[in-house]
Amino acid sequence: MSYLAVRPLTPQSLGLTCSRCAPSAQRLRMAIRLAAGSSDGFKYMQVYLPPPLNSSIRKAEFIKSSTQIDDCPPDKLPEFALIGRSNVGKSSLINTLTRNDKLAKISKEPGMTKFINHYLINDCWYLVDLPGYGFAKAGKSSKEEWLTFTKDFFIKRENLVSVLLLIDSSVPPQEVDKDCANWLAECKVPFCIVFTKIDNRKKEMPANAQNIRAFKQLMSEEWEELPRCFETSSRTGAGRSELLGYVASLRELHVRST
Repeated sequence: MSYLAVRPLTPQSLGLTCSRCAPSAQRLRMAIRLAAGSSDGFKYMQVYLPPPLNSSIRKAEFIKSSTQIDDCPPDKLPEFALIGRSNVGKSSLINTLTRNDKLAKISKEPGMTKFINHYLINDCWYLVDLPGYGFAKAGKSSKEEWLTFTKDFFIKRENLVSVLLLIDSSVPPQEVDKDCANWLAECKVPFCIVFTKIDNRKKEMPANAQNIRAFKQLMSEEWEELPRCFETSSRTGAGRSELLGYVASLRELHVRST
């Protein structure tokens, strides 16, 4: 049996490696200083950011779906890309952040996002929904194509400010999520971790807080400092203001750096 047959289709399993040296990303990485301690016992990368300006979302609209990087909107505005396992809740998070339940289509079937979807926020920056990884209902060739253009997106989009890596807190740590985090780091793509579904505990599963801590522990075995982490709920809106404030600060840093 082949390696691809027993492993989820991820950037690592397909041998997709890259080196990203976009100027904006380089300047963002220069803002990272020594690790800071925290109350949960883990060390996090400390990023010195300007105060968040215009963190509220007044307007949000779907712009287009693209199957190739060349089809994406012009690379002129700051972008924040969402990525995660299929059914992690990317569409729900987009709708929660924008307070528009009809903006991004939510499906109970994993892997329904098959394109790069751009959502224009306040006419000045983008949320970008990327295809999920893991167990999307599609053939092997389609999955390979999705991951290829996802990789190309990370490499070629000069105004990609940060990736939001979504992790499902209702299930124990998944190796594929850690692999994706490691791949982003190897590609030198700035990212933070967004735990979703913090109030959606599954039967016969550990508590969500326990799953979150277990994932951080898994990462800390290889990482000296963890990336910034957020805990969110699409039901209650928990974590919304914190995440939007972080995004606003990164946008301000990006504008000052360009």
